[in-house]
Amino acid sequence: MDGAKVARRLTVLALLFTGGAFAASLLVGRYPIDWAALADPASMDRRVFLTLRLPRACMGLAAGFGLGAAGSIYQTVLHNPLAAPDVIGVASGASVGAAAKRRGRIASAQAAHKASLRGLSSRFRAASARMAILL
Repeated sequence: MDGAKVARRLTVLALLFTGGAFAASLLVGRYPIDWAALADPASMDRRVFLTLRLPRACMGLAAGFGLGAAGSIYQTVLHNPLAAPDVIGVASGASVGAAAKRRGRIASAQAAHKASLRGLSSRFRAASARMAILL
């Protein structure tokens, strides 16, 4: 099979799965919804659907899209299909900045950003030292 055909089929399959998950999140909940009652503007079913289920499903879709885009950008920029924030040290650098901010040692967001970069650079130094030992 041609590579383009496989990619097309996988894309269609992913879109069908995403649409099914979106529809399932609209259907599942503690309060059963009568779909005919959604036309009535004063019904509780409509209120539950529009204030709870639809926003939850849309936010899940948006969060998934954002995480997928971020992962794709990491992999593209680093030219590494296995790149992840914890592998390259971004997660630990961000943790250092967040912990310092939480403890009150950092007064501004700019200082928190600098602290997270310091944590990131220490992670890179440790990784490069391990690589030097291996070489």
